[in-house]
Amino acid sequence: MLEDIRFAAYKSMVLGSDRFIVEVEALTSKRLTEGKRGRSVGRRRVKNNA
Repeated sequence: MLEDIRFAAYKSMVLGSDRFIVEVEALTSKRLTEGKRGRSVGRRRVKNNA
């Protein structure tokens, strides 16, 4: 439990049930869950060898 509190405080996340987190996200208009790491995958560029 203490590790969960430390992790949430370090990452600025909310502790609680999924329903509670969704409600807090709706009120604050911010995502409070951890997302995927790294760069988002976009359209890949095609290299021209001309």
